[in-house]
Amino acid sequence: MKKNFMSVVIPTHNHAWELDVTMYSLSRQYGIMPDEYEILIVNTNPEDKETYSIAEKYSKKNIVRLIQVYDERAKTIKNACYGGNLGARSYARGNILMMVVDSARVPTPGVLRKSRDCFERFGDRIVTTTIPYHFYKHSSVPGFTVEECREKFLSTRWKQDMYCLFDYAADTNISSSGIPNESTWLGVTKDNFIRVRGYNEFYKTWSDYNLDLWRRLTRDLPKDGVQAPGYVNDNWGKIGFGLKYYVLEGEADFHLHHSLSDANRDFSVLKRLRKEVWEEYEKIGDCIVANITRSDWGRGDSEEIYFNNQ
Repeated sequence: MKKNFMSVVIPTHNHAWELDVTMYSLSRQYGIMPDEYEILIVNTNPEDKETYSIAEKYSKKNIVRLIQVYDERAKTIKNACYGGNLGARSYARGNILMMVVDSARVPTPGVLRKSRDCFERFGDRIVTTTIPYHFYKHSSVPGFTVEECREKFLSTRWKQDMYCLFDYAADTNISSSGIPNESTWLGVTKDNFIRVRGYNEFYKTWSDYNLDLWRRLTRDLPKDGVQAPGYVNDNWGKIGFGLKYYVLEGEADFHLHHSLSDANRDFSVLKRLRKEVWEEYEKIGDCIVANITRSDWGRGDSEEIYFNNQ
């Protein structure tokens, strides 16, 4: 296997339309050969035949591996951290992981090459990320529908020029500030992902487990490593590995809205969940290692589907 081989880990659940677009971009990355990276589609609904068809279609050009997950607890997009952990720990062959928060995050064509370049230039104690944008409108805009999002996307020149999506970029709190506080396309070495034991599966929503992983990877420990509630943004306490992050210049990822439920998010529930997670970290005495009480994290009832052309 080539040095700095990359594994792109994409959890998905009933979002074949968005997955198809994401896979189209991944199959046309420039500056990196198709045999220098693999794409792991971690499907938490094995009955979804469309996802199988998409994986098979793109496997004719790239190394595509379809992981079918049968665990009942994984069958919801709100727990995509389970699929991400499973793909990264049990199946990924690359020493560099590209952890994608879900299948509806379309990358621009230079993401993989520029990520690999960063690791080759700066070493292992880094993470890479792209600035994320909502496509066309933010999900909280009243009346914005999935159908409108798809129709507008198909009216663009996305197949000819993926960078045209910048003309339809709606800011998120990250993209407008330019300062990442989470990553929807995270580049990290497999060793470092294993060291922090991946996404914290205690969380149930992507925004929380995604933000939590980013902080554990990139924030420094407080002085003397002392538990310190309030040290970083409320109750995050003892954090982290202190890896330096690099934002890939000229690249981005675009969120195609497969669900607009975020517009009605119950923030009181999120606040309670964050408090519960902090209490769990405090109980075990360390929040760097997310799943320290679960020795089987990243394992589960799953199998790889092999395609005839591989």
